[in-house]
Amino acid sequence: MKKWFDYSLSLNNLRKAFNFGVLYQSATEHFGFELLENIPGKNILVLAPHPDDDVFGLGGTLIKLVKARANIHIVYFYNGSRGNIRRVKDKSLIAVRKQEAQQAAKITGVGKLIFWGFEDDKAIVGKSSILAVTNLIKDFQPEVVFLPSFWDNHPDHHQVCQLFAKVLQQMPDFKAQLYLYEIWTPIFINRLVNITAEAEKKTLAVRAYQSQLQSRPYDEAILALNKYRADMLGETGFAEGFFACSPKVFLEIYKKLI
Repeated sequence: MKKWFDYSLSLNNLRKAFNFGVLYQSATEHFGFELLENIPGKNILVLAPHPDDDVFGLGGTLIKLVKARANIHIVYFYNGSRGNIRRVKDKSLIAVRKQEAQQAAKITGVGKLIFWGFEDDKAIVGKSSILAVTNLIKDFQPEVVFLPSFWDNHPDHHQVCQLFAKVLQQMPDFKAQLYLYEIWTPIFINRLVNITAEAEKKTLAVRAYQSQLQSRPYDEAILALNKYRADMLGETGFAEGFFACSPKVFLEIYKKLI
């Protein structure tokens, strides 16, 4: 009975996610598909649930943006203490994953890393976290924000999306372009960035996270997704996919999903 109940919930969530039409309307009418060599913008804010999500989801794009002399800030919300195959808390992983993030940043060239240290698997949406993100945006004035997608199959990633939605509700004049990246769950994309020239360096950055590769071959899986994205367009090499939208469309989708 429990299996059927869980299955029913999954079907309901799927129906809820795809019956509203906002996603497809925004993708086809307002944000037609584009194959890009790079993403325009100088001040770039990356919201990463854990140390590794930035490199896994958009490592190649980060390398391209660094080459273009973009000013990139990456915020890691969670401390990564449950980043093992059994999802049990291991305090030693906190320092390890911070060091891995710093090593990966040396490879990608990103200079500004911010570690907020929330506990893995904990709800983070609240007044203090909303204020922290709001102040960061006001101080940094990003033109582009990267964040995980609503559909990524990880509760911590969902928390970051919810937190950002709460921030947007309090900042109606915020006009940055948003790019939702994919990690755990391939998403409907309307932007594809060619990272063929950056794939080798991205692989090295992914492999900086040796603590995570012990549980899963992320290096193989992530690059396979990037190759698939390029292959589906008849392109050779590698590409990273994103769903790009305005803050307004992001909030419309969020309201339909909650």
